[in-house]
Amino acid sequence: MKSGDVLAEVAAAWDAFAADDRPPQNSVFHSAEHARALNELVTSVARGDAVVVLTGERGVGKTTVCRALVEHLDRRILVSCPGPTTSADYLLKTLLVDFGVISNHETARRRLGSTSREDLLRAFDSFLASLTVLRASALVIVDDAHALPTEVLIELCTLCQNPADRRQLQIMLAGEPSLTDLLRKGKLRSLDDRVAVRVELGPLAPNEGPEYVAHRLVVTGKGARVQVDDDALREMFVYSDGLPDVLNQRCDRAAARGAPVVTVSTNGILPYQLIALPSIKSPADLKGKIVGSSRIGAGTDFLLRRILDKLGLVPGKDVSLIPTGVSESEKRIQLMFQGKIDATIGEADKVFQFAELGGQKISVLGQPKDFGVPAPGSEINSSRQVIKELRPRLKAFFMAYSEAIAAGRKNRELTYQVFRKYMHIDNPKLLDFTYRVQFLEAIPAKPYPREDAVQTSIEDLRSTIPKLEGMKASDFVDASLIREIDNEGFFARLEK
Repeated sequence: MKSGDVLAEVAAAWDAFAADDRPPQNSVFHSAEHARALNELVTSVARGDAVVVLTGERGVGKTTVCRALVEHLDRRILVSCPGPTTSADYLLKTLLVDFGVISNHETARRRLGSTSREDLLRAFDSFLASLTVLRASALVIVDDAHALPTEVLIELCTLCQNPADRRQLQIMLAGEPSLTDLLRKGKLRSLDDRVAVRVELGPLAPNEGPEYVAHRLVVTGKGARVQVDDDALREMFVYSDGLPDVLNQRCDRAAARGAPVVTVSTNGILPYQLIALPSIKSPADLKGKIVGSSRIGAGTDFLLRRILDKLGLVPGKDVSLIPTGVSESEKRIQLMFQGKIDATIGEADKVFQFAELGGQKISVLGQPKDFGVPAPGSEINSSRQVIKELRPRLKAFFMAYSEAIAAGRKNRELTYQVFRKYMHIDNPKLLDFTYRVQFLEAIPAKPYPREDAVQTSIEDLRSTIPKLEGMKASDFVDASLIREIDNEGFFARLEK
């Protein structure tokens, strides 16, 4: 089977697998804050404001509001929502592709590979000029703008400096509150001066918490089996600070406890590394140091505690284990360089970017497996009822999924194309690293569920969930689908 056919089969199988569990299109919960913010954004864009800024805490729903905005726009407003962007040139090429100046990514690569920035700008200006006749405009929505490299924000600043041909261009920046201060610094001040409207998105109101939880459970199809009492609702809302994303996580956990859910397969491990400042040469040197996790009870917190236990280092006695409140590896690495922590756990690709591409000196003390600790991973779960009722469909999905993995292992360039398109990776060294570490080493050819990782999670949670006492990984794992495919000789045929 050709590689393109394999990918098409995966997509088709996934669509069939997920069709019965897909939330309806009108599944957005319209809180008072979301409605207010959306109304202000729609009005601003309709008015033709050059730049509009949306800010809010992580998890408050900025991305949801951005998506809702697109649905409310006039059809003469063309929209581009570029993903994570690493350079000014890449941003400009992405906009040319999104707005149809270039037909697709492959055509863009052939035509724009050696094209100068000046030629790219001329092509972009020509496109904007063509919109005048159509009485149309172009809107660029940049999510997570606070995390963009400065050069990309400067490029946006250049694009909106408003020569005659660029009056048809509007830019919307969405990000965390730090975006406000960022725009007021140095060369970005001219971009800040262009901001016509600043919208701040706040959390849910206390009276909206119960409604949101009920809504969330209904649209995910779990409302019938999960009942949440008033005390639990109040506790969930206080814990979440009114942030929808945190409430989503709590609802999903509640739903998981209320259903016979089992792990049926794995997407592979998450390649983490224990890292430290250059002066720390070995794990033994961590004694007396400050080690930073993300949040108490988060995956990195549990992982660090397991590793420290294997090293014989007791938090609070031998080392200081502190929650930084920062979930992103790259931000914890920055905290390390700022001298606020001495060590942390980091995703291997982020460590690579700092050390190999950025020239920063980092001491890599080892991977979880080096310390005898199962690495966390990405698992695929289902209910026993679905496995029973939709077994042929699930088998078809996992066969297509496994065939795609085999195709990627045999065809490095095909995998590179996927990385370039969906992960926006262009750097050759980072492409090679990602292929080797995050694909070949992390994703197994036979995606059996990892009982060792499940057992470790049970042990981590046993003290807070008494009902786990006496339970073992096999109570939460069903490897029968993958085993059946394996026994039929499917994986052996893929290796030929």
